[in-house]
Amino acid sequence: MLLDGSGSFFLVEGTDEVAEAEARRARGDCHPSGPLWGRGRLPSRGEAGELEQRIAANHPLFCEGLEHAGLEQERRSLRLLPQALALDLEGGDPVLSFELPPGSYATVLLRELVDYRDATRPR
Repeated sequence: MLLDGSGSFFLVEGTDEVAEAEARRARGDCHPSGPLWGRGRLPSRGEAGELEQRIAANHPLFCEGLEHAGLEQERRSLRLLPQALALDLEGGDPVLSFELPPGSYATVLLRELVDYRDATRPR
């Protein structure tokens, strides 16, 4: 889990830690994380570690290229919680505004909103 607003992460192990991490996730204090590939070992263990290793094994040239480029293993949030989300429908065109944490991309959020709208639209 990645702590909100930081690059710090922690492993969740054991039943007690899972319940606490779930409560913190629900409050937005922490987020599930995934690897940004690079040199070094994955810190994840158990099912998450096995899944991340399996995915990396399917892309050896990509992983080797990132390692060769000198990148180090890092983790990033798999969830994005935009702040100050607002939609202004007055005037000619709709205006959507929001704030994102550093390292996030507005185009990714917009793509997800469009994909969600398309998935929920009656056919």
